[in-house]
Amino acid sequence: MYCTIGEVLDMIKDDMASSIIGDEYIEDGQERREKMEILCQGAAADACAEIDGYLAKRYSVPLRETPPVINKFAKDITVYNLVSRMGVDESEREKTFLNRYNAAV
Repeated sequence: MYCTIGEVLDMIKDDMASSIIGDEYIEDGQERREKMEILCQGAAADACAEIDGYLAKRYSVPLRETPPVINKFAKDITVYNLVSRMGVDESEREKTFLNRYNAAV
């Protein structure tokens, strides 16, 4: 993978994590983190596959070493994948995630 789950989780504030988790109310902090880790793993795998799709036109993928810019794009796309699970309201804070996704691709 081009980013770690920890890096992605560091980008997500608690209120956004609650929105991403959805209707499930999880009070225990460790249980919430475990739920987010599961969601992040799938979103990160999708993000890395998307990046590989673009890179495969010119490079052998997956890359052996992750350049910092690819790491940044992987984190941005992963967070977008998580946020877009609930829909992206372009007039609200989610617009930032859409803009970062568009910049990455």
